[in-house]
Amino acid sequence: MKTNTQVPPKLADQFLSWFCKGDLLEEIQGDLYEYFERINKNEKRWRVVLIYWFHVFNFLRPFAIRKLNGQNLNTITMLQSNITMAFRNLLKYKFYSGLNISGLALGLASCIFILIWVTDELSYDKFYENSERIYRVSSDLKFLDNKYDMAVTPAPMAEAFKMEFPEIIESGRLRNRGGVTFKKGDRLIDQDGVLYADNSILRIFSFEILHGDREKALLEPNTLVITESVAVKFFDESNPVGKSMESLGGKQFRIDAVIKDTPENSHFHPKMFISNEGDPQSKDGIWLSNNYFTYFLLDENNDPTALQAKFESVYPKYFGPQLEQFVGAGWDAMIQSGSHVNYFLVGLEDIHLYSHQDIEIEPNGDIQYVYMFGAIGLFILIIACINFMNISTARATIRGKEVGVRKVLGSMRSQLIAQFLTESVLFSFLALIIAVILTYTLTPFFENLTGKVVINPFFNQNQLWMPLIAGTFVIGLIAGIYPAFVLSGFKPVKVMKGQLRSGKSASVIRGVLVVFQFAMSIILIVGTVVVYKQLNFVQNKNLGFDKDGVIVLNSTATLGTKIQSFKEELLANPQIESVSVSGYLPTGEWRSDTAFQPEGASSDEDIVGIQVWGVDHDYVKTMGMEIVAGRDFSEDMVSDSTAVIMNMTAIKRFGYEENPIDKKIKPLGSFQGTGQTELTIIGVIDDFHYDSMHDNIGPLMIYLKSDPSVMAIRFNGENVKNVVAEIESKWSEFNPNHPLDYDFMDRQYAAKYEAEERLGTIFTVFGVFAILIACLGLFGLSSFTAEQRRKELGIRKVLGASVSNLLGLLFQGYTKLLVISIVLGLPIAYYLMNQWLQDFAYHTEIGIGLLVVSAFVAMVIAWLTVSFQSLRAARVNPADNLRYE
Repeated sequence: MKTNTQVPPKLADQFLSWFCKGDLLEEIQGDLYEYFERINKNEKRWRVVLIYWFHVFNFLRPFAIRKLNGQNLNTITMLQSNITMAFRNLLKYKFYSGLNISGLALGLASCIFILIWVTDELSYDKFYENSERIYRVSSDLKFLDNKYDMAVTPAPMAEAFKMEFPEIIESGRLRNRGGVTFKKGDRLIDQDGVLYADNSILRIFSFEILHGDREKALLEPNTLVITESVAVKFFDESNPVGKSMESLGGKQFRIDAVIKDTPENSHFHPKMFISNEGDPQSKDGIWLSNNYFTYFLLDENNDPTALQAKFESVYPKYFGPQLEQFVGAGWDAMIQSGSHVNYFLVGLEDIHLYSHQDIEIEPNGDIQYVYMFGAIGLFILIIACINFMNISTARATIRGKEVGVRKVLGSMRSQLIAQFLTESVLFSFLALIIAVILTYTLTPFFENLTGKVVINPFFNQNQLWMPLIAGTFVIGLIAGIYPAFVLSGFKPVKVMKGQLRSGKSASVIRGVLVVFQFAMSIILIVGTVVVYKQLNFVQNKNLGFDKDGVIVLNSTATLGTKIQSFKEELLANPQIESVSVSGYLPTGEWRSDTAFQPEGASSDEDIVGIQVWGVDHDYVKTMGMEIVAGRDFSEDMVSDSTAVIMNMTAIKRFGYEENPIDKKIKPLGSFQGTGQTELTIIGVIDDFHYDSMHDNIGPLMIYLKSDPSVMAIRFNGENVKNVVAEIESKWSEFNPNHPLDYDFMDRQYAAKYEAEERLGTIFTVFGVFAILIACLGLFGLSSFTAEQRRKELGIRKVLGASVSNLLGLLFQGYTKLLVISIVLGLPIAYYLMNQWLQDFAYHTEIGIGLLVVSAFVAMVIAWLTVSFQSLRAARVNPADNLRYE
């Protein structure tokens, strides 16, 4: 048998052999190959393959009927006929079919990417066993004008509440340690993701224990549980249980267990747990201080709402005595003053998207963004479906004769509807194939855009391929149902007489669909512009400190006693203006709250909760802050050891707006090792943003305290590389065993708005996709309109109309539709984006200019899309347009 190498015979042979055997199979194969020997010389490869498979199915039809137990022949014949007609129309109307398929493919690819992102966001923490029974406690505290919404709780709460409420099976605490420096031989290595933890945390969370005993780990002081990656990092092996790690301060920690690294879709990613047994603050019994993340595992019949309601009954028991001790007023007096204490439960599966408290263990996502991206995906899909319906109904007159002939030959309307729906579904699945190819091709770009790692877009644990296939089938039906009913409703007599017109109603429907899709495109354009305007606002707003020209060195505690000498060496460089060593930065994550009272106050009504930062003498100068009253710290003033500098908000909270200098404040309880019962205000700095623009500026004070955690270096000059090289050189001299870890303060500030930055980029990318898909549809409609009106254009040109006159005529209808789109889309866009801006305490405004510019951009894009085909039609020779066909 002679075979043809231009067609894929192996796959077809396997398919044929499923239905027939022996001589019959040889006969069918021989007929097929002989047939294709004749046509291969005159046909393109892709067309040969298409026809080849059509004939394979045609040969197999009777055998399929027999194989499938004699199912209804008419049904299968009709389905085969519908598929045949669909392929013929695909090849006959390549231009319009290409627009339909490419538009749907872009829409589906966009939706696939958004679906991947959304399903990942919704999957957080669901991989833990009993995740639906794990809850974290958050705090809602108010002391008069001071309100605190935090994800942390008092140290004794976990154990006390477990004893009070039998619904709580396990309780455990975590405290964020940030990073710790350990020794590995003669090298120093920083380790991030370090948390203090109770042993019960290992039972609440189903961490996979690779080595060690879950029940015995973290029961003793100075013991560790590390992840698999940390084990390899420090020991070059996976099982270092029983070995020790030495911290920078010389403390030895024994490794009790090794756990598997936490998946990305977790609200926290521990690298190392240090036992709480060695932390004195974990046993201090203070209920007025909130520092620990507390988790509860509830019983199987848990009712978190009912349990939360019981919390209120024990507040007086635990908080009352300490309020009396430190404040001099009891629980009842505090409640009567308008203050309150409230702790509430947040489900583990809800933390990532719904918890937006202060002092979160890690930055969380936001359910608003899930809704927003889901809406964008839906918009794009609707726009793509609208394109399909518009182009399909616009082609009605072209396919009218086909419908008329089929009706004359006996086709029923139901059969014609089935044909057009089959065509629509087939186009949808062809678009899905292209969309899948685009998805795999653009996955690296998507990962870079969203920061998510996509292992397998379709066959991962979320099994996206199942809803995609079902969704594509439904999309094909929805997108094709209107064209199917329109096309199948043509009257054969009118069609054959050439009296068919698309009709005013069809034009109105197409116009409504164009208005709808461009209104959605305008919403996306406005959204993109507003997001970027807000990002520009937060980047350029006066922050109250100067973030530019500052290098931040981390882990400067590794310098030990040499830190002051290192600082002096840096200051010898003329390009370095000032250097400050402290534990707190406006762009950092470390925060500390303490309660104070004004001088002479004795009532709890006068309590002011305030941020308290320990800094050095050069802090204000290095941060570029403005002193609006009083003075800065001075090394010549010994009394500054009990002095503080406050921001304007703190001065107002204490009621010291007039003459605040030399006023006193009284700490409640001991004040972080100062041993002072009274502090003196020596200066006032302007308010500065130490949290993101989402939050209002709170009261804050700074005081002198030695803390070598981080070093901020302000430099002048434009040659940043030289400054960094000088710092690296000095660092290697003073600390050769520890690599330099540095960052720029302006980059740290920008990182606070990473979610918004990504939102803007995603808006832009998918906004471009939406506009591109809408323009594909508009391009197809303009091509069809120009073709339908070619005789009219020819007559007008013969009668003296210029090209510009004809362009204006063609533009007129689309311009009206675009104006209507703008009128409908702008108010919706304004409302939605104004709601988004309300999440920022400090935000830009949506002015009329922004809306006008967005509308103009949409109009120009639409005009450019229509102009190509319109200009081409207007410039055609009238003789060609008026020629009789």
